[in-house]
This record gives sequence, C-alpha cells and structure tokens, in this order.
Amino acid sequence: MVAARMAGEETVGVPDSGHPASEIRPGVMIGRDDELRRGTEMARDAAAGHGRLLLIQGEAGIGKTLLLRNILDEAAALIPHVVTGAADEFDQRLPFATLHSCLQPWGHLSGQAAKVQELIRDGSAEYPVIEAFLALVEEWCVASPVAVAVEDLHWADPASILLLRRLGKVAGQLPLLLAATVRDGSGRRDVKALADSWRDDVASIQLSPLPDLAVEQLVRRLAGGKPGPALWEIVTGAAGNPLYLSELLTGLARDGSLRTEGAVVDLVTGEAGLALPSALSEAITGRLAVLSPETSRLLKVAALLGNAFTLAEVAAVMGCPATQLLGQIGEATEAGVIISQPDTMAFRHPLVRAVLADGIPPSARQALHLQIAQALSSGASPERSAGHLLAAGPAAGPLLPWLASVADDLAARVPALAADLLTQVLDTHSAPSGQVTGQLRSAFAAALLRSGRLPDAEQVARSALAVTHDPRTRAVLRWTLASACAGRGATDRAVDEIAAALATSELTLAERARFSGLQARCYITLSQANDARVAWEESVAAARTSGDTEALAFATAAATGSRAWDGWIEDALAFADVSVAATESLGSRASAQLAPHVNRGICLAELDRDAEADQAFEDALRMAERGIGTDYLAWGYQCLARQWFWQGRWDEALGQVQAGLDLGDAMDMGRHLRGLSALIAVHRGDREAAASQLALLSGPAPATSPGRQSAHTPTWALALAAQANGDIPAATAILRPVWGVDTERDQLRYLRHYLVPDLVALQLAAGDDAAGRRTADSIRKYASRRTAPALRRSVRHACALAAGDAAELLAVADEYQQARRPLFAAQARERAAALLAGADQPRQAETALRQAVTGYEAFDAAWDLARADAMLRTLGVRRGKKGPRRRPRSGWEAMTDTERIVAGLVAEGLSNPQIGARMYLSRRTVQYHVSSILTKLDIVSRVELAALVVRHGGVTG
Repeated sequence: MVAARMAGEETVGVPDSGHPASEIRPGVMIGRDDELRRGTEMARDAAAGHGRLLLIQGEAGIGKTLLLRNILDEAAALIPHVVTGAADEFDQRLPFATLHSCLQPWGHLSGQAAKVQELIRDGSAEYPVIEAFLALVEEWCVASPVAVAVEDLHWADPASILLLRRLGKVAGQLPLLLAATVRDGSGRRDVKALADSWRDDVASIQLSPLPDLAVEQLVRRLAGGKPGPALWEIVTGAAGNPLYLSELLTGLARDGSLRTEGAVVDLVTGEAGLALPSALSEAITGRLAVLSPETSRLLKVAALLGNAFTLAEVAAVMGCPATQLLGQIGEATEAGVIISQPDTMAFRHPLVRAVLADGIPPSARQALHLQIAQALSSGASPERSAGHLLAAGPAAGPLLPWLASVADDLAARVPALAADLLTQVLDTHSAPSGQVTGQLRSAFAAALLRSGRLPDAEQVARSALAVTHDPRTRAVLRWTLASACAGRGATDRAVDEIAAALATSELTLAERARFSGLQARCYITLSQANDARVAWEESVAAARTSGDTEALAFATAAATGSRAWDGWIEDALAFADVSVAATESLGSRASAQLAPHVNRGICLAELDRDAEADQAFEDALRMAERGIGTDYLAWGYQCLARQWFWQGRWDEALGQVQAGLDLGDAMDMGRHLRGLSALIAVHRGDREAAASQLALLSGPAPATSPGRQSAHTPTWALALAAQANGDIPAATAILRPVWGVDTERDQLRYLRHYLVPDLVALQLAAGDDAAGRRTADSIRKYASRRTAPALRRSVRHACALAAGDAAELLAVADEYQQARRPLFAAQARERAAALLAGADQPRQAETALRQAVTGYEAFDAAWDLARADAMLRTLGVRRGKKGPRRRPRSGWEAMTDTERIVAGLVAEGLSNPQIGARMYLSRRTVQYHVSSILTKLDIVSRVELAALVVRHGGVTG
C-alpha cells in the first residue's frame, strides 16, 4: 500500500546504473495492509450509522499518523466531513488547545464551530465548551457521517481529554468515527483513563515493528531498488521503525553513500565502515546539519513555538519581514523538515521539532522563549505568551509589568498555568514596584484558589495582605482568603476573615453584599441560624442599596439557601425568583457561582409544583451550557435525580446520577450521587450494585461536604442496606442521628424529613416505641409553623406510624399518590396493612398490600416487593405468576411518552440540540433520552431507531 499523496506526490527518478542514489521519497506506507483494512472497516461501520472508536498505538516513528490518514483517505467517499487536529507538547497547560487545533480550519466555515472557538478563547468553563462541541458534532452527523481524529493524544491537554471521554460515550449512537493516535508509554493517567473508558467499544490497533519482508519493500519504495548486503546490514538496525529507516536512507543518500547496480541499491564501495546514527534522533540531526545557518535559526525559533506555527509568528520573533524568510522556508520544506498546512506550517514529525528544541543550550532556549513571549504579548490571547514566559525561567524579568496587567485574566482563564508561572516569578524575581507585586500576588492567590489548591491560596492571600496597601487589591485578596478558608472546611476562619473585611472601609457596597452572602452560608454550615439570618439580611440590603445586579443575584441566592435550609420554603422561593431574574438579566456576565434555578427547583418540589420544578432544573442545565452556574452543576444533577427518585422515575434518576458523576466531585456531590444510586439499588434488591456504591460511602464525610444541609441519601442508603441484611439495630443506629438532638439544636431539617418515616419504622421494629414517639413528636413540632406539603406528608406518615393508626396511613398514602410520590405511597400502604393484619382485619390488609405491590412493581422495587409478598403469604394469599403490571423494561412498549416524542424527532432527522430546542430541554437531557431508548429497544444507533419508528408507523406522544 502506497500513501505518497499524504506527503506529496513528487516522483524521484532512479539514477542510472552505477550512479549514486541521492534522493529518497518519504511518505509511503508498507506492511500495514491488515491494519488499514481493519480501520477502513470501522470507518464503513461509522458511515452506516454505527459509530466506532479507534485507538492507534505504537512507539515514536512507527507510522501511527500515516495509518490514520490512510484510513481517512480510504473512507473519504463515505465520510466526507473530517475534523482532524494534533496535540502539541507545548500546549498541555492550555485548556482545549487540542480541540482548538481540530477546529482551526472550520471557524470560517461554520458558525457553531466559530462559537466553540470563541468559548475557548474566552476561557469559558469546561462544561459549556464540551456541550457546545458535542452539539456541533451532533449537528454535523445529521447532515453526513463525520470523523474526528486526534493525533498525539499523549500530549493533549486535560480538558480536551475530558471532552473526548464524553464524546466517546455517545459515539456509538452517531455516524461518527472517533479516532486517535497515542505513543506507547506516555505515563499520562488521564490518557489511560480515557482509553479505559473507551475499552468496551474501542478497537485498538497496536503497531509493531515492520517484519523483514516489509522492511525490504519499504527500502525498494524509498530508494528505488532491492537493498544489497551491506545496506541490508545497516537497515536492519532500524528495528523495523519506518521513520528511523527513512532518516537512515535519507542521510546515506544525502552523503552520496548509496549507489544503484541494476535493481540493487547498496553502499558505495569503501563505505562499509561508515559512521552511522545509532538512534533516530541522531538520524534527524544529520538531516538538519546540512541546512544553512539562517534556516537553522528559523527552525529553532519555530521549534520553540510548537509543532505548528505561522510565518508571521516566526517573523515577529526574529524581528524581520515575513518576506525575508521565504527562502529559508523553501529550503526547510525541500529538505523535508517542515510541511505546509492550511494557514500554518508544521514540522514533518514531532520528533524533528523535539530534536531541534533539545539541541538549543538551556540559556539560549530561555532567551528565545522570552523573545517569543515578547512577540506574542501584544496578541489577544495572553496564555500563549504566558506559557513561553514560564519556559523563559529567570530570563522573564523584562515582561513582569506586562504580566501584572494580564495576571487576573490568566488566573481566571488558565489557573493552573498562571499558578505555575506566578510561583516561578515571585520566587525568582524582584517586582519593579509595590503595586505590581500586589497585583501579581493577588492573581497568584486567585489562581491557586481556582486550581483547587486551597491551603496554598489561603497562605499566599494572607501573606500578600500583610504587605499590600492598595485598597482594591486588598479587597480581592480578602475575598480569595475567605473563599479559600470556606472551601477547605475552615469555616470558623472564613467567618473571622469575612468579619475583618466587613470591618474595613476597603469594600464597595456590592462587595459587602457578596461578603455578607458568603458569611450567611458559613453560618449555616456552623448551625448558627440567627447569625445566618442577620448576614443574608445585610447582604440583600447592601445589594439593593448598591443597585448592582450581580450583587443582588448573589445576595438573594444566599437568602434562598438560608431560608430553604431552615425550612421556610415559601420565603426561599420568593428570594429564588428574585435571584433568577437578576441572574438572567446579567446574561453572559453571570458567573459560574450563580445557580438560582437549582434552588428554585428544590423549593417548587417541596411545594408539590413538580412540573415547574422539573423545568427549573432543566433551566439550570440550559444555563450551564452558557457557562452560568457550572460550579453547582453536579449539585443540580443530584437535585434532579433526587426529584425523579421521589417520582418513581428511577432509571431516569440513575441517568442524572451518572451525568453528575461525569463532571467530577466538586462540593463532595459524588458522595450524594452515589448515595442515591445505592438507595435505588437497595430498593431493587441489587446487592452487587448496592455493595459497589456503599463501599464508597462508609467513611466519614469530608469537612467541606454539604451533607448537613442535604437529604442525606448516603446515610439513608447505608441504613436501609443494614435493614435489608436483617440488622435492625445497626440500621436504627445509622439513621438516628439524621433527626436527633443535634438536628434540634441546629434547626437544620431541610430535606431530612423524607427519612423520618423510615426512622420511626426502624425504631418500632427495634421494639423502642418510646423513641418512635419522640421522633414523631419532634417532627410534628418542627412542622407546626411550616406549611410545605412535602413536609406535612412526612409528619402525617411518621405520626401515624408512631400512633399505630392504619386509617391515617392509608389517608397519607392517597396524598402521596396524588402528589406523585409512589414509593412513599406504597410504603404507607404496606405499613398500614401490617397494622390491619395485627388488628384481625385480613381483607382490608390484603387490599392495602395489593395496592402496595402494584406500586413497588411500577419501578421494580424487588426488596420492597419481596417484603410485601411475604406479608401476603402470612395472610394466606399467593399472587402467583400474573406477570408484571408495570411498564415493560424493554421493547417498544417500554418507552415513556417523552421517549416516544424524542424517538419521533430522531426519525425526522433532528439532532439532539434541535430536539432540545423544540422540547425546551438541554442537549444533555435529550442525549439521556436517546440512550435510554436505544437500550430499551436493544439497538445501538439512531439509524436503527429511525428505521424502527418507520416500521411502527411513527410514534405519538
């Protein structure tokens, strides 16, 4: 197989017999027919609608990129839309640098691609960039099959790795080939995690050294003849590596050491003892040695710019017109060192760039990096210049004033890079002025905070405050210090720092509102309800006086949380509405820390306004696609999953749990998401799934966990798991603290009321009737002045249990059913049945139990169902095998009404974003529905789904 077109179609003539062979033709692929066939088959599958993942692995120079490009060429007629890019070793600290390289040629052709590029340039959070790119790929896949190919994955930035992980999860649904090349032994844990996440679906092609027959064929192709004995002895030293072999032959031809004799190419007589490169890097060095000094200097500058570069960048660094460099560019291109790409130049292979960069002495390399940083510092994107400034080391001094002017921007956009650079600068340089020093230290502390290095952020901010006198800089440092203390669980210190800030005259009214809002949240964590109320009241007053919309959004968000956590749901909803309005009016200025729609959804759910609550959570996801509220996105998924758990939509709830876990573990939400997953597994009797989740929940919650203000799903799951194992005392002991003396003192019941009926039931089962009555009395007192319907039902349930009142349990079961809380309705009926059976009312008990069984069957609560069946048997009733009354778990009839609508829109050819726009859902929610549909129908692609819809005569909602 010949792939000369990948590197140019130039033809090299074979010298006459006996003449030296002076030219070698690169860019050919030999000995990879099986791998090419396999990759091409995968591309055909993708084009047919069955998405495929392809990972090509091997050592440097083994031909990974060439194989990938040949696969794409072979499939060009089937996959016309190809998006390719390469990771760059120098750009690993820049978020989405690899993705940006893929989109580079598409920005002027696609408005959506340009939008993604703009999000990257603006330093947007990961979630909106990922969602925008996934939406773009889905839109493209509606029009035609698509290939997304990433070269040199081992150098990709972490954000792009995360994106590829997310894309890999949906690739199978789309006419998409997702391919990547990766070098063996990269040691990157995130790259390994990506490969592991693809493992079940990926086809991995491991490129081994070429066998001798292929090596001979490659020599024939490159040198124009069969290798003679002397040449063969040399080429076998290339260990079957095509690039190494090509460089060896190129060097020999360049030096006049090859000649042809008929159909044989061998060493020139007398060259048997020729000194040859012992490694690939030496072979490349030999190729570079023949270039002119001017071209060598240009290439060294280009090598430090990265694998791809522009002539304008090189000219700016070298301080000359671009036209003056055209001769050197021509020489380097003719020598096969660089190649031309659309809009850029690039090194023929990353190893060529590496050899050039490594050949520059360290001091000269630092000086060149400084020149590059200076040349790039006037550009719109400071992070590239910052990366070179970091590489400049001690030479960075002349650019410190520039760095101070962009440090805040860098801390916000590329916090990890900013933290590394500012660490180096502040350790090795004396800043030119006190103000510049303050600016650098303030940005340093902020970068550490945003990078999650909270202890370091606290230390740096505290030290900087001691030596900084500018009021504006001090205000920023105080906010960083307080936020770092709060974030690492040092809430007492956070309160002290906030109080110190509020006691000064350094803060504006808007800043006072934000500090007081953070103070309210800290007081809630410390269970100081009265202090929390004073703080949020001061926050709201300051925000309204200042007239600052952002301050009002933060202040009313703090008020919402405080009122909700103390159980005053109607008040909390009123503040949430104000916060939502303020946040939406901010538009793109709204920050990642504002998520009022989530709080609003919680309040609405407690008030039985489920449709509005579902919409509020969906609004939160749609806002997150614009970068708003992303700090609380995992919490939003947890709240929506919890809502669907209460509604009996357990499979959908598990989908939201996984979506939240995919985001990472901000705010310890992973613990609560897994707690909900474990809770569902316990109810379904899935011991294996429950055990896998419970193993991650048994330890104490971190100090920063928001568990004290949550529904306590981890504790709930652990308690019910103990109960399922027959250990009632252990279950009671686990659940008791959720509504105990500390809770009374804290006045923080929030959503804990959902657990109280189970706690009372456990206390009664343990024979401690008095404890059950005390718990019921406690929740009754708590609810006496609160009117949220969800709380009132929990009170009636707990009190009816403690009083042994079967009629009241049946009445509250009807309320639960009307409110769409089927699990709690079934539990109330089951408990009522036990009381009726004990009161010698078997017929009424059987009726209640049958209703409970119907409820449990609806969401496959096998543990609860087995318990109810056992009670029926004690009444002499055997249900027999009547078949499930619930919706089937698979097949056409298993689809929900929403899924039927989504399936119909997929069959119409709409993408997930288009379906989301029509149904007012987030793209991620539509993706979940599509995945659920494919699972239920036992198919893998949208193409198959569309065909099924047509065969069923369409679907209706």
